[in-house]
Amino acid sequence: MADETTTTTDTTNTTTTITEPKVTDFLDETGTFKDGWKDALVPEDLRGRKVFDAVPDLRAVLKLLAHQEKFLGSQGKGIMPLGENPTATELEMFRKSLGIPDTPEGYKVEVPEGLGDYYDEAVMKETLKGLHALHLTPKQVAGVVALEAERLRAGIKEQEQSEAAARDDTEAALKETWGADYEKNLRLANRIIAENVSDEEKDGLLALIGNSVPVARLFAKLGEAHLEDKVVSTDVERPGSASSEIERLEATPGYATGELRRKNRREHDRIVARLAVLYGRKFPEPAAATT
Repeated sequence: MADETTTTTDTTNTTTTITEPKVTDFLDETGTFKDGWKDALVPEDLRGRKVFDAVPDLRAVLKLLAHQEKFLGSQGKGIMPLGENPTATELEMFRKSLGIPDTPEGYKVEVPEGLGDYYDEAVMKETLKGLHALHLTPKQVAGVVALEAERLRAGIKEQEQSEAAARDDTEAALKETWGADYEKNLRLANRIIAENVSDEEKDGLLALIGNSVPVARLFAKLGEAHLEDKVVSTDVERPGSASSEIERLEATPGYATGELRRKNRREHDRIVARLAVLYGRKFPEPAAATT
């Protein structure tokens, strides 16, 4: 029989020890179940199942289990799907049989390489919570993540192609408008940005020049006006040296069009920094008037 609750009492305190029932407490020597075995051994949410009325002893349980395994295997069904309102025990057994973690945090999901900027941690957490509620296996969750990564990469590629097409259209329109002055006007626009815009804002404006004809024209006109306001002086190093180096640097392939900035950012920044120094020498700020 089950261990009974034992109480020890003395004049100072009372100690109560409760021991959980053992399986052997409800089996006789032949393996037959004793009275009360369902209440003691079967989870509460499953006790009403009729199947337990058909198994009087341990042998019957094992025989029934073997028949069910054989039947399910022959039918090709394997693990049966959950019903409309599964009990806590059914849900637990179903998840364990498929390797589904107990909590959403049990899914080991890694952000796809190169897509970290597109994944928000809070959104990912909620997504995994929803997938867990649908009882998806880890392999299925990995498949969902892979499909989303594929969708993102396709979107990024489409956006890049669209931006490239816009740059090509802008370049063609500017060449038609400026003709022989195309390279010169692009250098003027780039110079205005290099001398007057912070590094944090520079990329955005350079991208605008490459993608917008009106913006490119505006900055070219600003560059022309800026040159007119400068006081032209000779190069302090040797005559013509600053001008020739400026011309050489600005003629670097891809610099004027912004292509160098996209393909070799370090080289682009080096040229911008050097041009700022050279332009400062060639066009120094006028001395303050004295009274």
